[in-house]
Amino acid sequence: MSIAPDSPRGFRLGFSARVLGLSEAADWSKLPEDGKPVGKSVPTTAATRESIVPRGIAVRSAAQIVGNILITVIFSLLGGFSLELIARIVDESRAARRSQEALPQLTREKIDKGIKNLVVAFDGRYTYDQIPKIFPLMWGLEGYKPWIQIGNIDQNNAFSVVVNGVRKTLKSKKCESVSNNEAKEEGRQRVVWFYGGSTTFGQGVPWWDTIASKFVEEADRNDVCVIAVNFGVPFHFSRQEAMYFALNMMKERKPDAVVFLDGLNFDVSRSGDQI
Repeated sequence: MSIAPDSPRGFRLGFSARVLGLSEAADWSKLPEDGKPVGKSVPTTAATRESIVPRGIAVRSAAQIVGNILITVIFSLLGGFSLELIARIVDESRAARRSQEALPQLTREKIDKGIKNLVVAFDGRYTYDQIPKIFPLMWGLEGYKPWIQIGNIDQNNAFSVVVNGVRKTLKSKKCESVSNNEAKEEGRQRVVWFYGGSTTFGQGVPWWDTIASKFVEEADRNDVCVIAVNFGVPFHFSRQEAMYFALNMMKERKPDAVVFLDGLNFDVSRSGDQI
């Protein structure tokens, strides 16, 4: 069987012969079935081999160099990321350790003294054994709120009731003695809003002992019907309170008076731009 040199198979065989170093003198038109040329195969010259071999070596060397560079870059990046991660972990660990060291060490003596002080602060209404159980219930729960950043989370227990972010306040006995309509007509009902931080909220005291509740009690003693609303939020300072007040003015009935109680949070907020 003969194969034409210009046929696809002849072209492939001719190309292979050149790669293998066979001379084009081979007669490809007389290629038998076993695929071996009948003509004489003449090896390429020494000069041809010397030009082909270094070229292949150069290509392989270039590929190895590029591969080595890529591997080096990858390991360098991984090493840099690892070092950065380790450095951050170490910094966080040191910061946590410094914060822990800065906290006062609570000893049994200090805890005992604190409980005794709370017994005195509550005028003896709660015993030494009751204070550790009820004191955590008197603290508010805070969470993110739009515009005011921090707001009260609703809760309901024996010592703290918060509904829609507003802590429960005593109801005026004077207001209960007459109907609301009658009190409004006679001009004896006063609505007072209270804004402030943890002091206004009443952090650590039951809802009936907050400033707003005590204000209602004092108003009753003076024969004045007062509805007090406690908008106090722990950690709030004047800017947050002003925004809170503006929001409530847009959706609530206008009050007769507003009380803003501030002081301590000015120092701890560090904002420097309170109003």
